[in-house]
Amino acid sequence: MKLHSHLYRQGAVTHCYQRTVNGFLIFYTVSDFLVFYTLVCTLARKYRIRLYKICLMPDHYHLAFSAGSFQDMERFIQAVVSRFTKAQNKVLGRTGALWESPFGYAPKFKSKSVKSLFIYIDNNPVERQLCKKAEEYRWNFLAYAISDHPFSRKMNRSRERKDLRYMLDGIDRLYASGKSPGYDFLDYHFPRLDVEEKRVATDYIIHKYSVVDYEASIRFFGSYKQMLTAIHSTSGNEYDIHEVFTGRDDRVYRTISQLLTRITGIDDIHRIIALPLPERERLFQTISKMTDFRLDQAAKYLRIPRLYS
Repeated sequence: MKLHSHLYRQGAVTHCYQRTVNGFLIFYTVSDFLVFYTLVCTLARKYRIRLYKICLMPDHYHLAFSAGSFQDMERFIQAVVSRFTKAQNKVLGRTGALWESPFGYAPKFKSKSVKSLFIYIDNNPVERQLCKKAEEYRWNFLAYAISDHPFSRKMNRSRERKDLRYMLDGIDRLYASGKSPGYDFLDYHFPRLDVEEKRVATDYIIHKYSVVDYEASIRFFGSYKQMLTAIHSTSGNEYDIHEVFTGRDDRVYRTISQLLTRITGIDDIHRIIALPLPERERLFQTISKMTDFRLDQAAKYLRIPRLYS
């Protein structure tokens, strides 16, 4: 399906949104989030994208940005999606599309519409009950507007353990060469870190690669404090792109993760999702008897291409 380029307006703040095929989950682990995020930031530089907001949810993403042309916007999104699809498919040993096509987009022309959009994007995890306040969710990157380590302790690089310093040095080399960290890099280093070191490394990567223009988005509200007040007091709205949700609470996916790792004895969720469909269906039947969460959410998690109700 071809995008309608006549809707685009050069320089306008544009909302881009894309769901996954069949509504399946796409972001399971910290590595999933970081691979996608660093691709967005690296490719935004290449295609001269001015990024205002980004929010990664379990089964979709939101971006707010401006681009020099419709072609730049289209190439940017297609490059992010295709590279991430290739990377995750390799990890899962599968082929095929992961995202619905084409992506949805809607330009905003008035300050009020832009502010409402920003609030809507930041509050997505609040609406899905993943956090109580928008700034508590790492993957809308809101907290990074005022801190380079909002979810970890302050790092003293020279005093950190060798494993952490080695990972950070590798990140620096990748960044300097214009590359983003892939699954091989992250899945090699993360298991060698303790829980707090993983938080430190994650914050470091997010801050290092960030191209989010926080100052520009804050100016729409006057200050960071005023922006938070607006976010806390309203959910925002987005009429141009219709979101389809399964259930009302995305916290269930954490429960499913814990159940599956306990049942299978497999710590790596990717290995579970990579199991043949009959094995995933058996796991679905097992966990459906153990909890009272929505069956269609369990099916989405395990990427079972059937609808349950």
